[in-house]
Order: sequence, then C-alpha cells, then structure tokens
Amino acid sequence: KHSPKRIDYVVLDNSFIGLIEPYLDSEDISALKDPATHIHYADSRAFIRGNKNKYDAVIINIQEVPNLKANRFYTEEFYSRVGNILKPNGILALSVVSSENYLSRQTRIFNASVYVTLKSVFKTVEVIPGDSLMFLASSSAIDTRKETLLDRFNKRRISNHYVIPSYIGYKLEPGRALKLKKLLEDTRGVEINRDFRPTTCYYFAGLWLNKFASPLGYLAATVLLIAIALGIFRLLLRAFITEPLHILIFVFGFVGMLLELTLLLSYQIISGHIYWQMGALFSSFMAGLFTGSLSGNMLKDNSRRAHSLSLTILALIIVALSVCAAYLLPYLVNLSTAQNICIFTALLAVIGGIVGAAFVIASYLIRPGDVMSRAGGFYAADLWGAGLSAILSTNVIAPLFGISGALTFSAVIGLAGLSVFLILSGKAGR
Repeated sequence: KHSPKRIDYVVLDNSFIGLIEPYLDSEDISALKDPATHIHYADSRAFIRGNKNKYDAVIINIQEVPNLKANRFYTEEFYSRVGNILKPNGILALSVVSSENYLSRQTRIFNASVYVTLKSVFKTVEVIPGDSLMFLASSSAIDTRKETLLDRFNKRRISNHYVIPSYIGYKLEPGRALKLKKLLEDTRGVEINRDFRPTTCYYFAGLWLNKFASPLGYLAATVLLIAIALGIFRLLLRAFITEPLHILIFVFGFVGMLLELTLLLSYQIISGHIYWQMGALFSSFMAGLFTGSLSGNMLKDNSRRAHSLSLTILALIIVALSVCAAYLLPYLVNLSTAQNICIFTALLAVIGGIVGAAFVIASYLIRPGDVMSRAGGFYAADLWGAGLSAILSTNVIAPLFGISGALTFSAVIGLAGLSVFLILSGKAGR
C-alpha cells in the first residue's frame, strides 16, 4: 500500500509461513510474494545484531511478556540494538496489552515498565491509547498529529477496512495521549527492564493474576500453600535431623536444577535459538551427569572422611560456579552464537558432572546395614530439591531477583546447606 523499497520480515520458525499461507487472503499473499519483501528465518535479536542496514521503521509484532523468553524483546539491551539500525528519524513501533480508558494499578505498572525502558534508550516516546497500547519511539521528534497522518492517508490513496480516517482521528486525539503519558510518567517505583533483570515479566505476571484471580482465590491458594509447605517442612526436617546427608543431597538437587534452568534461560536471552542448540545444551548436562557418576565410582574405596571431604569440595565448586556465572553472564551478550554455545555447553557439562559425582559419592556414606532403609529417603531428598527448584526458579526466583540474582541465590543456598550439613555431621560425630 505504501510502496516501500525493502521490507525485511524476520520469523523464527521456517514452517510458519507454510502453515498460515492456505488461510491468508490474496492481499496478504501478494504482500509476502512482493519483490520488496525479504523473509528471514532467524532469531530477531541475532538478525539485528548482524545487520548493517538502516531502517525507517522497525515493527515488533510478537506475543506479550508471559515468560522470560519473550521478555528479551522488551529490554533496554534489545531497544539499544534496534536504535543502532534505525535512521536518525526512524521509528520503533510495538504494542502491549492495556485498557481503553481505565488502567488498573497492575496494568499501569506493566505499561509504565515498557515506557520507562523505551525512554532509557530513545529521546522521544509517544503513546496511542487503546486495549492494545501502541508505543512509537525515536531519537527524533515524532509527528502524531492526526491532521498530518490524514493528509498522508489521502495523498497515498490508501484503501483500508479498519484503519480509516474516522478511526485515525479517534485514536490520535491528543488529550487522551497526553493524559496517558502523564499517568505513565507519574507511576513511581517502576524499574527499567533488562536482559538479566526481567522486571517487565514480573509486572506482567501481576497483571495476569489480577485479571484471572479473585482475592478469595488468592487467600485460599495462600492457605493451601502454607499448609502444604508446613507439611513438607515437617517431613523434611525429620529426615534431615536423622540423616544430615539428606540436607546436602537436597541442596545439590536444588542448586543443580536451578543452575541448569537459569543457564538455559540465559542462553535463550543472549542467543535466542531454541532448536538444535537447546538440545545440545540439554545433552551436555546429561553427559555431565553420566561422566560425573563414573568419576564418583572411582572413589568407591576411599575412606568415609575422604568421601565427606569430596562432597564438601564439590559443594564449594558449585557455589563458586554460581557466583562466577552471575558475574560473567552480562559479558557474554556480545559474543557470537558459536562462542556462547561452547561456553554454555561446557558450563552445563561441569554442573551435571558435579551433581552426578556428588550423588554417587554420597551413597557411599550410607552404612551397609542401613542401605535398604536409608536409600529411599536419600533419593527422595534429591528429587525434592530438584522438583522444588524447577517450580520456584522460573516462576518466582528468576522473575523476582533476575537472572544474576537467581545465580547468587543458588550460591547462598549452597553455602547454607553445606554449613548445616557440616554442623550436624560434626555433632553426630560422622
């Protein structure tokens, strides 16, 4: 309709176009097949990073921010990269869920988080209110006067079914935009969204829960969770007191799973690939488990004191890995995909090796006469640690503390668990 010289359309899945094409109308199909349209099957962030072109406009048309993977398209780092490929008067356009007239507190906070993140990168950020709140961002001034757009609309003789002159006049009513902009600017305590500090994802979770849950539902869920947590705590406390080794195995399971999931999320944030690369990362962790278990078997004939010392060293190594990963992750953003796949594969293999070796070595500390009675609790401690970590890491810990904070959290848990294990083992004379 606007006769552009070139359009680069970036989509991750190379089967997507073939899937939807039978259901498109002729106008859409002709747009896809137009010589000006260039379709790229790639990750958008990877495409932008290696792109030398300069664009008049970049339009983001993806899902909202329901998870940590999608959050990477709403961060300060991503917007900075988009700014690098825009012309001086180029415009970035995106939309997020909002409300036509009244914004609840959760909606306002979520919308404001996107706004302040854009403002941290671009000089000008304009808003167009609606159920889908549209943001226009640029390093230059943006003319959103309805008279300007209507004049262009008429000169180009655009034929639309939905975005027609009366609709444009309504959407670009200046009073509504100014009021919304002031509301977003006056929203206090909203943090800028970053790759490793995904605050927008956390705010979106609050918006989603507010939309689909009632206060009574929150109360009932809280009471139920507290009751379950107390029951689990009593069971685990009884097991831990009778067998301090369970504490350490629980910690290895918890920290190992937290590190695995956090590193997988970090790789997706940095590189975005979700196919063979993620399979390679999973495989490296499993290979590490296998190799670590074999290594643990080699220590079978060592003394109980040597086994305890080995477990202590492994616990300290995994704590050190957590701290190092938290410090180094931001520096990996500028590395190539090949470099990152090597680094993350090695990290996950080492973590898997530590967890696998620790489980085998810990089993040698079970006295021969107690194997049948202790083995079940020993295995359960590992499963409880890994299970709780899987639930909490992506739903609570990472959104609340950020990726680097989650890694630091795992280090604290590791040190705390090791300390309790050593204290209780010393009291028991083991």
